[in-house]
Amino acid sequence: MTQVTLTDNDVHKLTAMREAIHRHPEVAFHEYRTSELVQSFLAREGIPFQVVATTGVVATIASGIPGPVVALRGDMDALPIQEASGLAFSSEVPGVMHACGHDVHTTWMLGAAILLKRHLSVGCVKLIFQPAEEIIQGAAAVLQSGALQDVQAIFGGHVDRNFPIGAVVVQQGPISAASDRFVVKVVGQEAHGARPHQGADPIVAAAHLITVMQSISSRFTDPADPVVVTVGTIAGGTAPNVIASEVCFKGTVRSLRSETRRAIQVRLGELIGGIDQAFRVRTEFEWMPGVPSIENREPYIDWVREAVLRRLGPEAIVQLPTANMAAEDFAVYLQSIPGAFIRVGVCEPGGDPVPAHSPQFYVDHLAIPVGAEVLSHVALTAVSRILAGC
Repeated sequence: MTQVTLTDNDVHKLTAMREAIHRHPEVAFHEYRTSELVQSFLAREGIPFQVVATTGVVATIASGIPGPVVALRGDMDALPIQEASGLAFSSEVPGVMHACGHDVHTTWMLGAAILLKRHLSVGCVKLIFQPAEEIIQGAAAVLQSGALQDVQAIFGGHVDRNFPIGAVVVQQGPISAASDRFVVKVVGQEAHGARPHQGADPIVAAAHLITVMQSISSRFTDPADPVVVTVGTIAGGTAPNVIASEVCFKGTVRSLRSETRRAIQVRLGELIGGIDQAFRVRTEFEWMPGVPSIENREPYIDWVREAVLRRLGPEAIVQLPTANMAAEDFAVYLQSIPGAFIRVGVCEPGGDPVPAHSPQFYVDHLAIPVGAEVLSHVALTAVSRILAGC
């Protein structure tokens, strides 16, 4: 297989597109301008596409010779965060920014479209420009459109400022966590704040419950099996001298193993139920399943490794130093289509590992050709391996 690389003119076009997308970020299922930019770019390149899932786009690179069908996925949505990166092309939309690199993921897909149109000699590659990853609804919506019914393998990637440009996390096993949510309501009995014994205090009960919930990761699960239990919101009460009538808090649970995921739900229910009698309150517990973890399996991750070795060499392949407890709705695709997921280093020389979802997050333009070329090589390798029956 020949090297698949972008020209200087390609990179110039892609950089301009990335800046346009970054300047006008849009949140989940509102990526109308982004979708229009993608559609216009594809039309100029003579690449057919269809609109799916409200704002999503699926482009099709067909070689003209029947063969395997594989897919690459990039997400498009931004986050409700006020940008403070200082970039010359910073967000012009108040309170919204690309704080997770989805503008770069979209640009990678456009670069892959250019390359695959030139180099795909057999089969077909579908490029998914997906909406609503941040609210873990976009992948399911794309699947429901039916646009991927013939896809035999799917691959995706995510920017990662913990690694330098030119490094790629190619790792077998879990590479992201399952993400579930819960809502707990604690109902008590109002009373005067000076006479708490005449009521039932849901705030004290909720405080005890939130504290004891941390025993799930410290005492209930194997220390070698990472688990995160986070309460993100809590609300209740009307005045400082009144025992509240109820308290509601919401949170998220992250886990890697399916068995652990199920056990946590049961344990949470047990802990919540135990508060009722201890504090004379009534609790309501709602568990909202999210996305499973992404687990890279053979032979698909082997195909990815082969592609990265071909494009960047053995020194490019790195491993996560610790478990990644963030979630990714790419996992939804893997429930019905086999494939693999990578993380692509995007930290420029001398740069700091700025965390994603922060107002200072940014990705250097130098990362654009690396991601586009690596993912193009992945798609071409997958087509050849499926064709060979590997």
